[in-house]
Amino acid sequence: MRNVMKSGPRAQAGGTSVAVIAVSLLTLAGCGAVHPVEPVGTVPVVVDPLEWNGYWATPDNLAACGQWAGAEQTGCLVVTVIDAAQGVLAIVPEGKDVEPARAYLRVADKPNAVFLTFEDWNSDAPERPLLLMRGVLQQMDPSGGCVVLWRPVAERFGALVKTGFLPPGAGPTAGPNDDQTLGLLGPPELDLIARTMKWELFDWEDPIIYVRVVPSAQSTPPKR
Repeated sequence: MRNVMKSGPRAQAGGTSVAVIAVSLLTLAGCGAVHPVEPVGTVPVVVDPLEWNGYWATPDNLAACGQWAGAEQTGCLVVTVIDAAQGVLAIVPEGKDVEPARAYLRVADKPNAVFLTFEDWNSDAPERPLLLMRGVLQQMDPSGGCVVLWRPVAERFGALVKTGFLPPGAGPTAGPNDDQTLGLLGPPELDLIARTMKWELFDWEDPIIYVRVVPSAQSTPPKR
C-alpha cells in the first residue's frame, strides 16, 4: 500500500501501510487489559480513506471477507475512516449488529510505530472504555498493507502505577471491573511507555497480524 501514512505537520512516516484492530483483541477487557482515559500519543497518523476503508482479517481468514450471508460472523472487520487528519477509524465486525467502535492511531517512538487506542465492544459501561495496543505498520503490496500488534502486559503497567511512575485512571472511561487503568499521560509518561520501558511493557513474543483484503462497498462512515 502506498502513502497510507502521509507526511505532514502531524506525522512523519517512513512506513507505508494500514493499521486496524482485531476482533480477538476486543475480548481483552476484564482479562488484563490496559485502559487509558484518552487516546495514547500526541501525533495523529494522517490516513487516506481510499487506502484504509475496506475489509481486514488475519492471514488465515482472508477468503472469508465479504462472504457473510446472514448466518454467522466471518471474523473479518469493516473499517471506515471517519477523521483522516486525526487518524480516527470506525470499525465493525462483519456480520455483527453492533454500533461501530472507534480506533485512534498515534505515532509512538518510530515513524512506522503507533499506539492504537480503541473502544471495547464487550463493555457494559455507559461509555465504552478504551483499550491500549502497540503496533507497527508494514508494507505488503500496492493493494494492501498490514499491521503487527502487541498486547500490553497489564501487571507491569500496574506496577508503574503503584510506584507513581504512571498516573492511575478512574471512572468508566478508564475501564470496568479490575482492569488496569491509566490517567492522563504527559511527555515523561509517554516517553516511559514508548521508549524507556517499551520492551518490558508489551508482549513482544505473541504478536497479532491483520491484513487489508479488498475495499468494502461501504463508502460513508458508519453513524454512531
